[in-house]
Amino acid sequence: MIFIKLQNHIKFIGPYHKGVVNVYGISQDPNTKEYVFVMRYAAEGDFKKYLKSNYTGWNDKIKKLYNIISGLNALHQEKLIHSDLHSGNILYFQYLSETMITDLGLSGPADQETSSKNDIVGVLPYIAPEVLNKKPYTQKSDIYSFGILMSETSTHQQPFGDQPHDIDLAFKICGGLRPSFSDNTPECYIKLAYKCMDADPEKRQTADEILKIITFWNNAIESNISSYSEEQLDKLKEIKKIFEEADKKPFNPSTIMATVHPNAIYTSRLLNFTNLPQPVNSNKVTIISNNNGNYLIYCYIFNLNYLLLMIF
Repeated sequence: MIFIKLQNHIKFIGPYHKGVVNVYGISQDPNTKEYVFVMRYAAEGDFKKYLKSNYTGWNDKIKKLYNIISGLNALHQEKLIHSDLHSGNILYFQYLSETMITDLGLSGPADQETSSKNDIVGVLPYIAPEVLNKKPYTQKSDIYSFGILMSETSTHQQPFGDQPHDIDLAFKICGGLRPSFSDNTPECYIKLAYKCMDADPEKRQTADEILKIITFWNNAIESNISSYSEEQLDKLKEIKKIFEEADKKPFNPSTIMATVHPNAIYTSRLLNFTNLPQPVNSNKVTIISNNNGNYLIYCYIFNLNYLLLMIF
């Protein structure tokens, strides 16, 4: 099995711009006999640590998400499923100013089930509701995890940190509960995240489709417009203005004194829930704000049937 997993990593030995961490080889601990991968070293740690210590504007957030969705798309193009995508499995490289996906230990071919019906392995807030309901992991399950990462990138907070990661949270997720967004998050961004987190996996977009959207956003913000038509230029300018206006609204996560529940667990583990409800959507969006130093949480209703993507 270890060599099958190594084969998955070897596919990404090529250029780092694919968004997947390079693997240089394999070794074995002489005492425990456990195998380890020799990978590109990330001195700055994972994406979770990066978000906690870097309160950046939307330019940087979109760049980091571009790196992540590029890596996920590369995995999916190889017909693989990551199956355990969360901010602890994404590394940040300061000298490249890039994030890259790592830990393909649970990854497997898209045409095979990656776990038995009773074995769910992962970090609960990032696991798609159909997987919690004993359905197999699919590439669309990875897309759900990416939607959760979009929330975390918005707020700089790990999802559902204020409550225990237990069967009650699993019930809520299947009932449509989704993590929060900062009050300076553009509506088009929230709607794309919710599209990724749709209760019906068939309604989620593919990694390639999301990559095209985020590439468009990134080019708009960076004013990389030379390859676009006159019609597209107007939409590029509109997207650029949307994100610039969002940056004018202050949001500093360091002022939010959110208590993390002692049973909020952000390491991958074996989970087994029974009698969960069938997944459904909710059109309630949770927004957090620290306006004037006050930490506020409020919900509002979104018309999620109309998805403003601003692609072409």
